[in-house]
Amino acid sequence: MMRLRLTALIIVSLGVVMCHGYSTATSIAEAANRMLHVRVFEAIDMTYEQQFSDVATPLAHLLERFSFCESMVILVDMGSLEQVLDVIPRSISSDVYVITNVSTGLALEVGSILASKECLSDNLPKVLEAASPSYRVARLSKTGEKILFCSEAGVGAAEKIRRLIQDSLPESLPVSFTTCDYNELVRDGNQSLAIEGQNVRAIVGTMNPNVTSVPFVALEDLLSQGYSDKLDAALAKYLDRSGISAFHSALLKNLTLRNVVESITILNPEMLYVEADNAIQRLSQLSGKKIDSRRRLGLYVHLCGLIERLVTNNFVDSFLGEDEFARSNPEFIAWFRAAFSEMCRRYRVEIPVSEIAYVHKMLEADGASGEVYCRNQVSFEDE
Repeated sequence: MMRLRLTALIIVSLGVVMCHGYSTATSIAEAANRMLHVRVFEAIDMTYEQQFSDVATPLAHLLERFSFCESMVILVDMGSLEQVLDVIPRSISSDVYVITNVSTGLALEVGSILASKECLSDNLPKVLEAASPSYRVARLSKTGEKILFCSEAGVGAAEKIRRLIQDSLPESLPVSFTTCDYNELVRDGNQSLAIEGQNVRAIVGTMNPNVTSVPFVALEDLLSQGYSDKLDAALAKYLDRSGISAFHSALLKNLTLRNVVESITILNPEMLYVEADNAIQRLSQLSGKKIDSRRRLGLYVHLCGLIERLVTNNFVDSFLGEDEFARSNPEFIAWFRAAFSEMCRRYRVEIPVSEIAYVHKMLEADGASGEVYCRNQVSFEDE
């Protein structure tokens, strides 16, 4: 398992890496040689089936071959390989150093000395200090952990969602339940002030702000399933199995669609619910695309909040790529306006293209293509 490529005319020091394993020594030696841009190490692998006696003879032959070197360094990993001093040929007159606990880092430190032809004995103390193990601990304290709540409908809607979730907990937890600005999360992502340097365990909201470093919990998933694995994982440090079960039961009671709609609007939720349901069904018919239960739930929540924002003049007045959306989706805009015409007439509002673009984004989110919205259509009755 030895590969002898050293040129005897230019070598004054020899480095050997010996390790247990089928190619561990070879990998370390070749990595060090490549990074040093010069071949200073040879490798001897001792497979798991071999004994030290099986590699002692190849090692002795290698040392004899380079007996002209001024110094030799043998890097070994552990155990029986530490016996190498016992098999050094008597014909070797140079100093032979054996260093244990070999690693790629140690090989680089030793190899740089060999390559620069510096005195090995003078530099070994510094080498051992530089290559000595160290450790760091990433300790996520329970204190200071946060769960964020956001909504494209605004901080007020996010606060009401936060209250519904927090009121479902079986006990007070040392976790901060905090609302944040949805648009800021979309704009700044992981560098948002609400995220950067904070111990955020999850983001709960009505639309995914696509913050890559934190799991997102969609409100429509909580509505349709009554729980979320991601939210459970965020609370697992504080709630045991029975606590999580109690939390799920409370969520089923508190987080009905009607409760959510009532919590995010000051308008008549009963009427809004009916109007939104009719408009969504009409949009599905006009577009010829079915809307699955998960997206339908999200649309109920979003549209009920949308009408309130339009009535109170607090709507989204811009959407990134709005002009391109308008050029690329004239049919969807026409379908949407037709589907929501009765709703707009009743509340005397006009839905701007920016808000239509948000709805389109919700329908297309996570879809494999823009051709279908879902696999099945679900009819919603009273929750």
